[in-house]
Amino acid sequence: MRINGNDEYCGITLLILRMLLKKSRDDLLSAFFVQEALSISSEQAVTLIKSLLKDNYIEEYSLIDGVQYFTNTSKGNALSMASAAQPLKRETANRKISEFLKRVEEVNTNSHYLYSVEEVSLFGSLLSKVECVSDIDIAVRLAHKIEDPKERREADNRRCMEAMDRGRVFSNFVDGLLWSRTEVLLFLKSRSRGLSLHDTEEDDILKQTKSRIIYQRV
Repeated sequence: MRINGNDEYCGITLLILRMLLKKSRDDLLSAFFVQEALSISSEQAVTLIKSLLKDNYIEEYSLIDGVQYFTNTSKGNALSMASAAQPLKRETANRKISEFLKRVEEVNTNSHYLYSVEEVSLFGSLLSKVECVSDIDIAVRLAHKIEDPKERREADNRRCMEAMDRGRVFSNFVDGLLWSRTEVLLFLKSRSRGLSLHDTEEDDILKQTKSRIIYQRV
């Protein structure tokens, strides 16, 4: 998905909205959360949440101590990872895909990484015949390389501690435990402009759109 970052939604730019939905991928949304994150009034926060609900960017999650919380839908997650970069020529996009697949092989053969890439699917504008594409939409399915649950937890914990020793700060306990997975996704992305990466465990985007498998681990 590609956006014009200067376009507005309920009075805020899409870049700001993308930032908000990116935050809410890790933390539940509430009216107070929106108010604090965007420095807007409580009335504006409520209006924004109602619009996001209506347009299916978020959905109700739970009522806790009288406060309603919300979570992103797959549409909201897609917007949170949307690109505001200029369109890519197909030749450039194909080169980036080749580079991405080389990083997939690096992940699968390098013992440092605790997760392997089992499958890669392409979807979005690259499946059409247009010369320039908005971005490169890729979905990946990961699997832990360690089968034993106890050994897996110990390895994940060690990787988390190593990252903290290097100065990485995690917002919560769960983020730390998931670091071994997150670092694989960050390496695969490698800050490549125009590459929109989706983790199939967190996003059911492939159920909603046409896709093509471009890599399967043997």
